[in-house]
Amino acid sequence: MNAKDSEYNNNHAIDDPEKKRYLEEVYGDATDVAADCYRYMQAVLVDLVPGQELTVVMPVLPEYLNPGKTMQGGFISAAMDNVLGPLCWMVTRTPNSVMTDMSTSYHRPIMAGDNLTVRAAVKSKGRRKIHMTADAYNGENKLVASSVATYFVLPANS
Repeated sequence: MNAKDSEYNNNHAIDDPEKKRYLEEVYGDATDVAADCYRYMQAVLVDLVPGQELTVVMPVLPEYLNPGKTMQGGFISAAMDNVLGPLCWMVTRTPNSVMTDMSTSYHRPIMAGDNLTVRAAVKSKGRRKIHMTADAYNGENKLVASSVATYFVLPANS
């Protein structure tokens, strides 16, 4: 799948009718809830496991490169954050949460013209805290980076 050239509606390429219904139930009109940074990175949701996992593909654009001509680590972390945030919303059914920490380890470079595939999963969910992981892969399905993150769900009246 080429994220940059894909035909998609509402920033997703989900064809499964059950998964589409689930997306509409959780997010409503995805165009209204997708963050500007998600759209900026040309992110395309390609798969989900309801309430558990999201997989998103993003093209590696020249403006994301560092002087070594590989994707800058901050952009890789931002790409992962752009998947973890929507996953948190999917699991909690509210946008009222904040990331309290995120740690990213980098394993190999990724170059312009490649696609970064990020798979995020919920590891544990309490009443207020959610622990998640994200792994980012290149077009050859080789691990580029991995993250662990914690979100805090805010009270409804915050």
